[in-house]
Amino acid sequence: MFEETLSEYHRLSTALASQQDITAAVDVWRDYLRHVEDSFLRSPVPRDDYGALAELQRLGGVHTSVLSGHRSLLYRQQLVRTRHSRFTMGPVRLCLV
Repeated sequence: MFEETLSEYHRLSTALASQQDITAAVDVWRDYLRHVEDSFLRSPVPRDDYGALAELQRLGGVHTSVLSGHRSLLYRQQLVRTRHSRFTMGPVRLCLV
């Protein structure tokens, strides 16, 4: 179930970013970041349960991977947009006053 949800998240965020809707993709990234801050980072750390601690560490790795991957995707899409706009805007004129 979790892997299906993660796969769907990646699919949707990639689709948003590739459709040039960077604002919506950034909103998704921020919402996920808030979710991680509110739920994961504020949860108590288990002290006497090694299994629960290992699971918490695994979940932290998943959150890190998702956020880093999404950030990289947004960065790449922004680079593509910037390069595309340079070529479609025509020559840049420098005005010295």
